[in-house]
Amino acid sequence: MASFRVTLTEQDEACDCRENESVLHGMARLGKKGILLGCRGGGCGVCKVRVLSGEYSRR
Repeated sequence: MASFRVTLTEQDEACDCRENESVLHGMARLGKKGILLGCRGGGCGVCKVRVLSGEYSRR
């Protein structure tokens, strides 16, 4: 299974996300080092990120 490296430039943290895993779930594995998590469903907007390079798809 493929994985993709996701880097948070402001926090200087990175994780590998599996191809069938959302960035949100990959960052959740970093705990408090990753992005802030709110509702974990995308509704509250706490976990919003900006993609600086690479490709992505939204589900």
